[in-house]
Amino acid sequence: MRNGFIIHSREKFELDFYKLTDRVREEVAKELTVCCCDEDHIMIGDRKVECSFPRLHIHNTSEVKKFTIIKRFIPDPRTDTYCIVGLLSEDDNIDISNLNTVHFLKRGD
Repeated sequence: MRNGFIIHSREKFELDFYKLTDRVREEVAKELTVCCCDEDHIMIGDRKVECSFPRLHIHNTSEVKKFTIIKRFIPDPRTDTYCIVGLLSEDDNIDISNLNTVHFLKRGD
């Protein structure tokens, strides 16, 4: 996803979305280097992370000015999974039905 990320899970599980959002913001504040590792992974600091679109990234977490996680699991009927969706935005009430076009054309950088 442009300007965010999606993590897929086969099942819903107990998750404190507020705590997760705070934890991600703590990592972002560390100003970690972000770079492509291979076709399926990126490096964030010294961690190798699976990624389906490694070409669409920032170079450092200091470039992230706004961040939130949508505070619920989002079902994905295409993959039969539940998604955790992180966005470069402060609004977690976004209509996620068409995130790659409508929201990102309207948002300010």
